[in-house]
Amino acid sequence: MAFTVLAIGLATFFDPLVRVEPPVLDKSTWSALDIAQHIYSRELPVPTGGFDLGVFEIAVTYLLIAIALVALFVPGGEEAIWIASLIGFVISAGAKYWNSTFESLFFGPFGGLPRGQVREGGAAILLAFVMAAVMTISLNESWDVFERRKKPTPPPAG
Repeated sequence: MAFTVLAIGLATFFDPLVRVEPPVLDKSTWSALDIAQHIYSRELPVPTGGFDLGVFEIAVTYLLIAIALVALFVPGGEEAIWIASLIGFVISAGAKYWNSTFESLFFGPFGGLPRGQVREGGAAILLAFVMAAVMTISLNESWDVFERRKKPTPPPAG
């Protein structure tokens, strides 16, 4: 179950994270991959000259999804999944504030290009739900592991 939810979360990297009107660089829908590629190629400036908290939060959220996905296949990785999903949920719950990041990123800070309209895409909304679902699943699975450890093992017969 956690694998499916994490895979959906990772797939949002390619889905529209934000929609802008008027289009910027001939694009009106932008995925996290599109944003990363255009920042890397310096076609899309990061407003503060190299570091922006909103862009950083988005990158960390996807990194945490990848870490949790890897932790699924590591023995005893339940704690790592829970911690990654908790941090990811807190970060992605602040996604409603990413609009100001996107406005600055696409239209410039304080009087750059004429302001346009920025709306969240489906991926931005889905990220918080993905992290909450993974956190809930990992808590349930961690509780089951805890309960199994708590039960005394019967003495050997003989």
